[in-house]
Amino acid sequence: AEYMGGFASLSIIMHRLVLFDIDGTLVTQHRGRPGVGSGQALVNALSTVFGQTLDSSTVRFDGKTDPGISKELLVANGLSDEVFHPDYPKKLQKVFDTLPAHMEKGVADGDYAYQALPGVETLIERLAQRSDVCLGLLTGNLLTTGPLKLRLAGLPETQFKVGAFGSDSANRNELVPYAVTRYLQWVKTGSCETVVEPANPTDFPKIVVLGDTPRDVECAHAHQVPCIAVATGRHDMEELLSTGAEVVLNDLAETQRVMDLIMAVEHKVKLEVQSN
Repeated sequence: AEYMGGFASLSIIMHRLVLFDIDGTLVTQHRGRPGVGSGQALVNALSTVFGQTLDSSTVRFDGKTDPGISKELLVANGLSDEVFHPDYPKKLQKVFDTLPAHMEKGVADGDYAYQALPGVETLIERLAQRSDVCLGLLTGNLLTTGPLKLRLAGLPETQFKVGAFGSDSANRNELVPYAVTRYLQWVKTGSCETVVEPANPTDFPKIVVLGDTPRDVECAHAHQVPCIAVATGRHDMEELLSTGAEVVLNDLAETQRVMDLIMAVEHKVKLEVQSN
């Protein structure tokens, strides 16, 4: 098939492009001591750069991007002036540059640990063995921290060939085109380090997004892409069903069942609801 997407027309072997969210879908964070919250590494990096210990108790992280969360945290802690200061982009980049080190230090110090959710390791292994599948990430984490989080959870980050990240856009609904473009680059060159212009996902019908929040469903449906929602994060089955996700599952533990759904699901077609 020939597809246009920021490139000359490409003759490519079409894969099922399977885009996984990370937090709450592939990986969960366990606190190692009292007082450690979600996204503690980001909170610590922001606190260091902006010179104030930030309270994250009023900010929800799930389904958001790191740039968006950073702005929310600063505003919630009375640092709105910093957000609108001309030096803000430079300071935020410093936060993101130091974030991987904060993540690794937190794990080494026992503040928290990242752990793969049930069934995830086997599912990734089985999908990676298929010649008709390309594994990818679609996450609010950064390009530098998303794969690191997988590695810290003991998951094979190198199996994910493409991705779209919070470092591409603070708006999660804009991320699917970045993943498509990187897929096309990967098919053409074997590399997907840069994105010049995001492709149009409507030219590419074989995508599926897996995530644990209503925002994952929204970002998929914004581009007519189906979403398999999984209730392994903070949102339960009932809440995820109300989003209009094509499939809603309790978890990813039933490997063959999940694989069958991944390969079959189409936009706005309710194939299956697992309620047990």
